[in-house]
Amino acid sequence: MKPTIKFIPLSFITSNDEIIRHIKNTVVFSHLFESCNETTFRNYIETTQYGFTASALENGSHRMLRITDIHHSKVNWESVPFCDCPDDEKYLLKDNDILVARTGGTTGKSFFVEDPPSNAVFASYLIRIRLKEGVNIDFINAFLNSYCFWSQIVEMKAGSAQPNVNAEKLKTLVMPDCDSATQAKTVRLIKEQDSSDSIQERINEVETLFWNNNKISTELERQLDLVKELRQAYLREAMQGKLVPQDGADEPAEILLEKIKAEKEKLVAEGRIKQAKPLPPINPEELPFEIPSNWAWCRLGEIVLFSEAGSSFRCVDREVVPNEWGVVKTSSVTSGVFVEKENKFYSANEPADISKQVKLGDFLFCRASGSKGLAGKSCIVGKISHCLLLSDKTIRFRFSDSIESKLIGFYNNSMFGEDYYNSLNTGKSTTMNNVTRPQIYSMPYPLPPLAEQERIVAKLEKLMKFCDELEANIKQGITNADRLLQTALKEALAPK
Repeated sequence: MKPTIKFIPLSFITSNDEIIRHIKNTVVFSHLFESCNETTFRNYIETTQYGFTASALENGSHRMLRITDIHHSKVNWESVPFCDCPDDEKYLLKDNDILVARTGGTTGKSFFVEDPPSNAVFASYLIRIRLKEGVNIDFINAFLNSYCFWSQIVEMKAGSAQPNVNAEKLKTLVMPDCDSATQAKTVRLIKEQDSSDSIQERINEVETLFWNNNKISTELERQLDLVKELRQAYLREAMQGKLVPQDGADEPAEILLEKIKAEKEKLVAEGRIKQAKPLPPINPEELPFEIPSNWAWCRLGEIVLFSEAGSSFRCVDREVVPNEWGVVKTSSVTSGVFVEKENKFYSANEPADISKQVKLGDFLFCRASGSKGLAGKSCIVGKISHCLLLSDKTIRFRFSDSIESKLIGFYNNSMFGEDYYNSLNTGKSTTMNNVTRPQIYSMPYPLPPLAEQERIVAKLEKLMKFCDELEANIKQGITNADRLLQTALKEALAPK
């Protein structure tokens, strides 16, 4: 049965030239499926062998080639680790051996061995294929680098929790049944040493489809970048007091700061919050731009009433559903909008202590992340449909009611907030990118009068909605372009 041939985007194949090579090979093999009988890969294979299971060593009797040692179809044998392989006869590599990744993100990716060291063996996540005598290895190489091959591999992996193939599955791959003369002719055609107007016409047609889509996608990606720049332009104008008109009747921000200070002192006296450590005055060199005369620079901690860090909970990385407890993930905080579906499932029953429960309107900071650029991001919980616990990588802040917290969120997620967190040099010496609570408290913040805060937020919400709509339309354009390419290539690549 002829395979259903599809254009398969592969995460490990990003070069346009490599994609074109796959397309050309696919067109040629599509033609072979039209003109030849069908067989299976088994017809071309002499033997298969799974690799040697061992730990990588700095020294040993043999070089042990792993999936991770193969980069862009090449191997630097000097960097390949060692192992001790007493039974090496089964695992020694020879010229023209074919290695296929049998698990992981590169499942199905092949490597053709040339001039291996005399002591080279291969690791257990690889399958070695040796071809029958007389089989043209370039012919097989073309098939393994075509969407005729990948369409079948993806079908085999469908429904598996862990992507994988095995030797027996590989042997069942459908191929055209070609004798040695046809194999050689096919290789010449692919290398353009032979010509066929009908096949070349189809190759040109499919290449044109790909390149046209590539131009469209590149332009749409550029437009997405422009929308990001537009967002930052609006935020920059807002934070510098240039987005909405000034009103001389507004109460100056200096008076607002005094009121907040008195509010905090009252709460401390009542025992409702703890006395905060004094913050140092702001040095002029810390100020990134000038602000209007009725604004005031302050440290963020000056307008914080209190904050609390989350706790460490045992959880499972799956989406939370209603009537379950979940735990906040950093990725649910870092977009500037609370993303509820990102959170983890709390693996126990209802927690004994629910003081760390996330509530509507909470202002959350991401204080730590394994990915650089995430720590320090924030969001306000604007929608919540199930019970969530504050994780140990998030901090909940409560600001004075005399502060428009949405504006703080806009500032914190703007280029000014990003520049501040980058200036802290967090995460430079470790894999974890961290921001401490005192560092968040110390961030300089341009405080407008309360009335102007409200006007700025109202204007920014409209502008951000406009940017959201632009971004959504562009992303839909990218999706439509990809679907069109998939449909057109499926038709062009299919046997006719």
